[in-house]
Formats: sequence, C-alpha cells, structure tokens
Amino acid sequence: MEQPAARGSRADSIVAQAGFVELPWLCLTMGALLGLFALVDAATHPADQATWRLVTSLGPTAVLLILMLAARRHIITVAAAGWATVGGSLLIGATTAWSAHESGSPTELSYEFILMIVLGAAALSTVTFTVAIVSLAAMTAWSIMTSADGSVPGRWVDWLVVLLVSQAASVIVHMSRVRGLHRLALAQDDLERVATSDPLTGIASRYGLELAYPLIRAQAARTASDIFVIFIDVDGLKQVNDNFGHDEGDRLIRTVGRALVTACRASDLVARWGGDEFVVLGSGAAPSAQRFTSAVESEITAVWRTKAQVGISLGIAAMAADASDLDALVTSADADMYSGRRLRRQVHEVARDDEALRGSRSSTKPDEIETQGAL
Repeated sequence: MEQPAARGSRADSIVAQAGFVELPWLCLTMGALLGLFALVDAATHPADQATWRLVTSLGPTAVLLILMLAARRHIITVAAAGWATVGGSLLIGATTAWSAHESGSPTELSYEFILMIVLGAAALSTVTFTVAIVSLAAMTAWSIMTSADGSVPGRWVDWLVVLLVSQAASVIVHMSRVRGLHRLALAQDDLERVATSDPLTGIASRYGLELAYPLIRAQAARTASDIFVIFIDVDGLKQVNDNFGHDEGDRLIRTVGRALVTACRASDLVARWGGDEFVVLGSGAAPSAQRFTSAVESEITAVWRTKAQVGISLGIAAMAADASDLDALVTSADADMYSGRRLRRQVHEVARDDEALRGSRSSTKPDEIETQGAL
C-alpha cells in the first residue's frame, strides 16, 4: 500500500505541472486585459493622470508578457511556475492598489477583488496561494484606508467586508481546485498500481519492469556493477491446464511467482513477462543457474508433487550497466534458455536411446546370441 507521503508528493507534482501549463495562458490573458484596461483608464480620466495610469498598467503588462515567453521557452521550471504566477499577480495587485490609493475610485478596488477570486482558481500550492492572498489583502486594505478620495475611506467598513467576502470566495475556489487535483493524483496512483502490478501474481508486470529498469540500471552504474536478467519459462503449464483446468493453471503461475520471489534477493525485481514467462532483473553477480533452478523447483514441487510434473527452464544474460539495454538482455536470456532446453532434450533423447538399447539387448535369448555369434 502506498504511503500518504508518496500520495502527497504525487498531488504536489500534479499541482506544479498544472500551474506550469496554465502559466503562459494566465500571463497572456491577464496581460491583454491589463493593457486594455490601461488604454480605457487613460482615455477616461484627466490628462494629468494619464501618464501614471499608463505606467502602472503597461509596466505589469510587459512583465506578464516576459513571463509568458519565459514559460513557453521553459526558462521557468515546473517547480517555479507557481511562484511566477504569484509574482505576476502581486505585481498587478500592487499597481491596482496604487491606482486605488491615488484616485480613490471603487473601480480599481473591484479589480483587486476580481484578481483575488481568479487567483483562487489558479493551480497553486497551499503555501504559494496563502502568500499571494494575504499579500493582496494587505495591499487592498492599505488602499482602502489611505485612498486620496474621501469616498472610499468614508465607507471603509463596507469595503473591508467586501474584501473579506472576496478572500473567502478565493479560498473556497482554491480548496475546490486543489481537492480536484488531489483526486486526480489518487486516480493516477491507482491506475499506475494496476498497470505496474500483475493482477494474478501480485508481482511486477512487464510495464512495471520497464519503468523500474532505468532506476536499477542507474544504481548499478553508480557501483560499476553489471545488470543481469533471468528469463524463466514454466514447464508443464499446458498439461496442468488440459488435465486439471485453467484455475489450477493460474494457481501454478501464482506458485511460480512466489517461488521466484523467495529464491531472489530483496534487491532483485521479479516480474511476470506474460503468459507462463517470468523475468528477474538485478545488479551485480547473477546467481548460479543450477542452484537457482533447484531452489525454485523445490518450492514448486512441494505444492505440485502429487498432481503433475512441472518445473522451469531458464536462461541468464548479463551486461555492463552503461551498455545494457532491457530488450537486448531479455532477448539474450531467452536465447540462452532455449539453448539450454535443446541441450537437455538432446541429453534426454540420448539417455532414452541408450535405455532402449540396453532393454533390447537384455530381452534377446541366449540361443539367438549364440546363433548370431556363429554366423
């Protein structure tokens, strides 16, 4: 069962990845809206206010566009995307708060409240969101209390209530977004567990082996060790299926899986390659084929001694970690297994022929031998 810390790490990774994907879009849309606001704001206010209004709006717009380009070119990393979003939001919040402070217009305050709610929908971790929302609230409260126009400070209680409501709405939206991403993380964990584990035996699947291979290879490379693969094929599975049914065949597969795990080291990875084939992946010196076969078959025959003649055939391949390839290792171990199987078959055929010849000689009558000798 996966530990909660691992699940939290997966959820944090998904939040960071979502924030990285959303960052260019957020920068583009927020920059475009801020630029449009700057033009409208400058055109609808006195000329003596046009300069500082344009500067406080177009400056953050330029910064947002730079962030967008940096994210698209992967200059901003996935881990830093959340803080980049917070930085851009605080820059907009600071300029809007300054505009509200200078003009006392409720319009700028409305933009602050909208920004808070939008920030709640962004894919941010709880830490970055807290920093952003608290900072925005402080800026907005400062602009409410120190506005140059008396209309805002005169109703500061009402505006602070609106500020608290905006913060509450932002927190609710943020919690809903984060919970959705956490549920996505749990779903991905479940899918990965299903994909990487063999449902019949409980050991690693072929996909799980392929995922683990780079990690085992990297560990072997750090210690200058070889990588080895043992390819195992179950002998007698067809006879078990034909004579006892497929349920018993499945039980044999499970028995082999447990026997392999028992015979291997804790650092080795046992996986079901498919059907009646298994693969053991490890680093360092490969075990002796004879001892490994004996250890596994002793576990198997303890269960199947009275039912069927079953066993395993195996082949071993090893390569240097820095030159190894999983497919090449498996192919080489598979070829070694078939080579050993052919050799055993030839030995058995020779032994059978010798036994038949000895039986034929022992059944020949003495007078026939004398007659053959005389001839």
